[in-house]
Amino acid sequence: MHDKVYGWLAAFAAQSERSRDDLHVDQINAAFKDRQTWADAGMQCFTSAVRVARAEKMPITVAMEFFLESTEAPEGFAGGRLQDMAFSWTPPALTVYHKGTEPWIGGTGFEPVATLAGLPYKDGVTALFQEWFDESEGDYDRRLWLIAE
Repeated sequence: MHDKVYGWLAAFAAQSERSRDDLHVDQINAAFKDRQTWADAGMQCFTSAVRVARAEKMPITVAMEFFLESTEAPEGFAGGRLQDMAFSWTPPALTVYHKGTEPWIGGTGFEPVATLAGLPYKDGVTALFQEWFDESEGDYDRRLWLIAE
């Protein structure tokens, strides 16, 4: 896993054409295809990517995007443990941005998450909840972001 994450981060940091890229956990390791693994897989991949980016002093922001089940009405963030959250059909994605291009900078719909039970990686990590109405689907998309800048 480390080599795949390292190569992907290094390739992204070295280019300037794209402001963001993502890599879903099941693309990093086929063992992470099962939804039951997604919370732990996301944390493992995120932790690995943050360590690499910091050790190599890469000028990027690393995030883990957890896709939560859509709802018919806005629900906000209820808290709880990551392992108990209802994920959508999309596996979590390791997402990287060049500094200054992150969607939560000046973006709307991102709310800080004060506490997230069972979060083993806290040093310099921010958690944000995002919820918005998707007109094409007719429901509210929901995301939980872990961000290391």
